[in-house]
Amino acid sequence: MSVSNTALDFASVKGLDIAVERKKVDFPVNRETQLSEDHKFISGFTRLSVQDPQNAGRLLPIGEVPANRPFLPYGDTMDWILNEFDELGTPYKLRTSVVNKKFNLYQEYIFDQDVESPDGDAIAPMVLVHGSYTKGSPLAVYLGTYRYVCSNGAIIQAGGKTGISVNSRNWGDLSSRGFHDDFRHALNHYSDVSKFYGKLYNVPLAETLNEILQPKLIPFCMRKKAIGSLEGNGYVNVNITSDKDAGEKFKDLKEEDFFTPQSITVNGDVSTWEAYKELTYISSRLSSSDRVIIANKSIDRVFKKLTAVA
Repeated sequence: MSVSNTALDFASVKGLDIAVERKKVDFPVNRETQLSEDHKFISGFTRLSVQDPQNAGRLLPIGEVPANRPFLPYGDTMDWILNEFDELGTPYKLRTSVVNKKFNLYQEYIFDQDVESPDGDAIAPMVLVHGSYTKGSPLAVYLGTYRYVCSNGAIIQAGGKTGISVNSRNWGDLSSRGFHDDFRHALNHYSDVSKFYGKLYNVPLAETLNEILQPKLIPFCMRKKAIGSLEGNGYVNVNITSDKDAGEKFKDLKEEDFFTPQSITVNGDVSTWEAYKELTYISSRLSSSDRVIIANKSIDRVFKKLTAVA
């Protein structure tokens, strides 16, 4: 996994070498048309395999997919994405690039554009890229933000767009026309993101906490860690039966505590923005790039639907 350094503004971000990272993701993927069990006709599926990193002479199966699923080699995909970014006319840097153990691609690009934040911390537009040869969309490109001070990433809607997701129906049109016009429109409307963040900042956490903590919306472990951070900062009290000291009670939280009235209470005039920052901080540091995407999408859905914010 490649990740650039922590920085406080775009100029101080030491972006990854794009040519080097492209070479890393450009590995061969073997495709084999599958036949029926009696070998009389094509089954409609394709088997994919890659070279086993531990054994150069062995192919490692990674899955079977419908034959009409778009096949997007990561090297070519990266070229296409970079060409689209170049069309935007806004400088950008590659911050993160990884192909995980499931051979899924994950990248983060930061753009040289200021996004006004409610607390004065420097924020920039970020685009998250997720590719897969076998699961979900072959390619998804998400709009988001990057908070320099603590390296927080988030998925967010801008200009009516959250991103693009490739499938067998839209790839033909998308590959020819690209996405730069849509993303240029989004970059021009990041003022909408600033307004949304301003709403989070101005709405008391006491009015939104119960909605944020609802079961099954954001993963339990993330909600628990966020409450731990908020408790540690003195923003909330955890009012459950526990032998642990104040600031440590969150470790004994159970799922049912999140929908039990008064189990967690807010101290004073704390902003919903604090909970958003804690959750995006946690999601940005999950061990799996696939989980980062899932968690960030969950956070975006929950906070957009908050009654006091929508």
